[in-house]
Amino acid sequence: MKIKLLLLSAIFLLLFAVACTETEPSSTALPDAPTLPPANVVAVDPTDAVATLVPTPTLLPTAVTPTEEPPTAVPPIGPVVTTGLPTANADLLFIADGSLKRWRQSPLQIETLIVGNTAATPTEDPVSRLYNPLVGDVSTLSVSDDGQHAAITQVINKTDVVIDADNSYTQPVFSYEISYINLASNEQRVIMPVLQGMRSPEISLSRDGSYLVVSGLGVGEMPDFNSQQEQMGQLYLVSTAVNSTPQIIDQCQGLCTGMVWHNDNNFFVYDGQDGLTMYNLSASTPELLLSNKNDDLPFDKHYGPISWAANGRYLLLWYSAYIEGSERAIFDIPTKQLMVVPDSGAYIGPFAHMTWMTDDRLFFVDLSYETEQAMGKTLRVDVDNSQIVLDEQTVLGQSLYPVGPKHWDNGHFGYALVSVNSDMFGIGNGDSALYQRISFNEDAEQLNSLPNAVSSNPQIIWRTDGSGAIFSDSGSMWYVPTNGETMVDMQTAVGLTAHSFYWLD
Repeated sequence: MKIKLLLLSAIFLLLFAVACTETEPSSTALPDAPTLPPANVVAVDPTDAVATLVPTPTLLPTAVTPTEEPPTAVPPIGPVVTTGLPTANADLLFIADGSLKRWRQSPLQIETLIVGNTAATPTEDPVSRLYNPLVGDVSTLSVSDDGQHAAITQVINKTDVVIDADNSYTQPVFSYEISYINLASNEQRVIMPVLQGMRSPEISLSRDGSYLVVSGLGVGEMPDFNSQQEQMGQLYLVSTAVNSTPQIIDQCQGLCTGMVWHNDNNFFVYDGQDGLTMYNLSASTPELLLSNKNDDLPFDKHYGPISWAANGRYLLLWYSAYIEGSERAIFDIPTKQLMVVPDSGAYIGPFAHMTWMTDDRLFFVDLSYETEQAMGKTLRVDVDNSQIVLDEQTVLGQSLYPVGPKHWDNGHFGYALVSVNSDMFGIGNGDSALYQRISFNEDAEQLNSLPNAVSSNPQIIWRTDGSGAIFSDSGSMWYVPTNGETMVDMQTAVGLTAHSFYWLD
């Protein structure tokens, strides 16, 4: 079937080319692991220019405040689902119908840890709750690598603010509460009682759960909105220890975005006011890594960090140099080189998906526009020649969309081939299924069937050991075991709007 592309007016990010610089890249060593301050003290010098861009925030009063001692762990609240659940041999944390839930394997049940708005999901457009949460809903979730710590944002108020008095135009502005959760004890503590935003704040918990970085419009009174001037967002760093105080470490026109912690927990990177920026816990000011200035164009570049390679020096990120669209690139910290990943551009779809391999290469899957072949590739970083090089490739299938690439420690590759019928594009010449390959020279093994997709962004959330996966598409949730057992539609157990899945392996 032909791929159908609809040119939509406001979609995400566009394909373009990047010229290679002829100048010799500068050399910068990787940051040393810092000697961290005490857990409830943030390493910010108040005399620094960045730290004093705006006053240190005074948190607004709230009904729940941190106490001197950690609060007693509370049991799960809200409904508990105990029937019709498959066994996955690992717990799963996720958001569904505005509530934070945990699918436990012992005892086998789905618990509600934090209850969202109890109003029924709109029947006319149930998926709208995914991007338009109700007051009371948990909207975003971040989990530490060890599965012991989590942070969430919860909508506590919505106000329609007039931002264009001449045209009587209003914009909803939300107030959020940011909480920390110890997943071993169910201890829950509010660490930012009020944060304003025109959309859900971006949050990123450090890999060890010690720190949380939060991006929003401010913790004080509602900002003075003006349609002619974009709001100045604040970037906060807060320890997850008891009685910690959030500190402003940077600010951005609009918002600072894409915060990703380094493997060693000593720093994180983000798309800042002036470009790709790093904040080291042992420093007092952010460091600019890549400028966002376009020499010949009147608008800025953008960098969206995605993930680090195992070696801790290669950063995979979204890169956009034009008004629309983006592609993926790899930034090498020591040499400050930005290398575009070939054929990785994204506009409407279908577009490429990729993940780091255990040896610092990329496992890359995409669908050829010309042949409609689903391709699998391995790519390596050639720092000496400032490029991403193709190692090997193979045809994965025909007229099916490849998603969910995974590379395991045993060297095997996992992926899905999906039939898609979405508003953005359609493709399908066969049944959707989950696959595994020992290598590109071996035939693929079908692990299980999958539902066909109804959106352009179906997701596969693999178990670490490859024993199963979650298939999600526009709020649906299926558990797909890889041992031959039948996949399970979990809509009855979780509702229509499940998202933000984290396996607690």
